[in-house]
Amino acid sequence: MRIAVTGANGFVGGQLVSYLSAQGYEVIRLQRRSIVGPMDRFFDVRSIESIPDLTGIDALIHTAFIKYDRINIPDSSEFNIATTLALEQACHASGTKFVFLSTMSAHSDALSHYGKHKYDIEQKLDTTKSLIFRLGLVIGDKGLFDSIKTAISNGLFIPLVGNGSQPIQTIAVSDVCRIIEKAIMADMTGSYTIGTEKVYTLKDLYTATALRLNKKPIFISVPYQLVNMALSTIEALRIPFNVSKENLLGLKQLKAFDTKKDLEKLGITILDMDQALDQQMAKNNK
Repeated sequence: MRIAVTGANGFVGGQLVSYLSAQGYEVIRLQRRSIVGPMDRFFDVRSIESIPDLTGIDALIHTAFIKYDRINIPDSSEFNIATTLALEQACHASGTKFVFLSTMSAHSDALSHYGKHKYDIEQKLDTTKSLIFRLGLVIGDKGLFDSIKTAISNGLFIPLVGNGSQPIQTIAVSDVCRIIEKAIMADMTGSYTIGTEKVYTLKDLYTATALRLNKKPIFISVPYQLVNMALSTIEALRIPFNVSKENLLGLKQLKAFDTKKDLEKLGITILDMDQALDQQMAKNNK
């Protein structure tokens, strides 16, 4: 079976390439950079014209996404939506299963551009033919979790917006890969929300991560409005900073979801937060 992955240089995309290749699938890497081998093909979300010929490809997993940037990419939504829909059409025309990776941050009340754009795309896709996976907070060696781990490793004082009371549901990146493989092999369609049935808080994740790193940071609760004012000033002055108002908007409107039914439909059991953290820490310590 031949499976194509967009965003093959990214966090989840890269993990999927490694996992599927190890399982014996022929994996086509669709990416903007590092086009060096016969399994690499150029693809850029900014250009519908870059959609490659999908003849002979059984499934395509779309992970590539342009992050909104008020200064540099204010029209990211136009690129993301138009190219994703064109990619889905190309898949349907060639008989290729289309798999779109979304997020639990995508819902009707989303405030961040990331959540809004993903939600808008979800509403436009044809779930009678395509697959949508709405992922919880993915625990792996990159992405948001890696930023959290780095902050705890390097800092004594850790600020938590609203005391870190935001609801989160986690999923190990290894479970993401297993679920996608199983759904493709079963020729499933529809939309599935995947993450732990148990709802944690962001502070729970920070605390559990600190414990495994043998760190004892001091968590400081910071009011949302104060952080918003500070980030507004930083962005107005164009000062480089690793946190943006986009991140803050995403935090403000996090929601919890009932994932039990979707996990049952998929016929798979996933790791809980502590198990996922233990697995990731063991991997990092090898």
